[in-house]
Amino acid sequence: MHTAVLSSLAALGVVASAVPAANQDFPKREDFNISYTARGLRPESMVCAPSSDLCYMSMLYKPGAAQFNRKTRQITLEMSDPRFEGNLNFHASGLDLLPQSSTDLAVVFNDASAFDSAGKNVTGTNHLVRFSLKSGKPEVVATASLTDAAGQVVGCQDVAHDSCGNAFVACTFPGMILKVRPNGKDVERWYVNDYVSSPGQTDPGYTGVVVKGAMLLAADQHDNKLVKFNVKEKKGSPIVIPITGNDGNVGGQSLDGVFMPEMFDGKVILVNDNLKGVNVLYSQDGLWNEAQHRGLIESTYDAGKTNFPTGTVQIGDRVYIVHEQFTFVPNDPATPDVPLQDITGEILKRIPGKN
Repeated sequence: MHTAVLSSLAALGVVASAVPAANQDFPKREDFNISYTARGLRPESMVCAPSSDLCYMSMLYKPGAAQFNRKTRQITLEMSDPRFEGNLNFHASGLDLLPQSSTDLAVVFNDASAFDSAGKNVTGTNHLVRFSLKSGKPEVVATASLTDAAGQVVGCQDVAHDSCGNAFVACTFPGMILKVRPNGKDVERWYVNDYVSSPGQTDPGYTGVVVKGAMLLAADQHDNKLVKFNVKEKKGSPIVIPITGNDGNVGGQSLDGVFMPEMFDGKVILVNDNLKGVNVLYSQDGLWNEAQHRGLIESTYDAGKTNFPTGTVQIGDRVYIVHEQFTFVPNDPATPDVPLQDITGEILKRIPGKN
C-alpha cells in the first residue's frame, strides 16, 4: 500500500485538517511505540482479531508478518513463506484475517520492482499466502499465484475477505481486483481497469480495499475517488461514490490503505495519504451511496520523510495510524520503534452528532 512513495518524496505538501469542534470532551490521545529488535518489522498494514488479544502486522522487508499481543504490546511470533523470506526483491504488504477467525491469516507478497519503478516494471510476481496459527506455530496452508491471473498487472498490495471466505486482492498497477476462492488457491480476474498512460507506463489504480457485508469499497488513486462494488456479482462493476467536500476527492496524491473501524457501525471509512495522514469519510446511513469528506487527520510523526502513514487499525476501543518506515538499510541489524498514533478523538470530532 505504498503507491509511488519513492517517486513522490519530492512532492510533499501540507493540507490543513478540518477544524475540530470546541468545548467538547473527547478521549485523550494515547500513542504508543512498538519496540522490536529484529530486522524488517516496518509494518505497512495491521489487523486485529475482535475476539482475542491478537493483532497481526506485515513485516515489509522480512518479508512476512508478525503476531502482536495488544495487552502486553509485545511481538509474540513471526511468520513467512520460505520462498520469500530474506529476499529483498519481495515485500509483504496487506494482510487480513479470514472471517470469524483469529488464527487464519492471508498475507500479500509482491515484487518490489513495481513500486520501486512507479509502475514501469510490471514483470514481477505476486502471491497470496494463507497461514494457520491454530497450533501456535505458523504453517503455510494455501498459496495462490496472483500473477497467473493478473498477467501484466502488478503491485498487488491489499486484501479483504467477504463472509464466505473469498479474498479480494487490490493490485495497483494499473488497477485490478482479483478474487481468490475460499480454498486459497483458485484465482480469477474480478475487475480490471485500463489505467495505462503510455506504452511501458502504468498509472496507479486501486491502493486499498475493505469489505462490509456485500459491499467492497476501494480507494482509486487514478481518479482520487472512492468506489463501491457488490461482492455478490460474478464480475466486479465499480460505482463511483459522490463525495461532498474536498472538491469531491478522497484525499491527496498518494492514497494508500482503506479501513472501516467497527466502533463506528460502518459509517466511517479512513483512507490513508501516506505522505500526510488519514482522510475521514462519513456515510450518514452506512450504505455508502454518497459520502462526506470530514477532513484530514495529520500524522505527527514526520510524515512522508521518516514515517509514512500507510494504514489504520482499531485496537480495542481506539483507532491508530500505522506508520511504515520505507527507508531501509539492508545491513542495519535493528528496527526503529514503530509509532502508532491514536486518532480516536480526532475522528469523533469530525463525525456529525459526536461533536
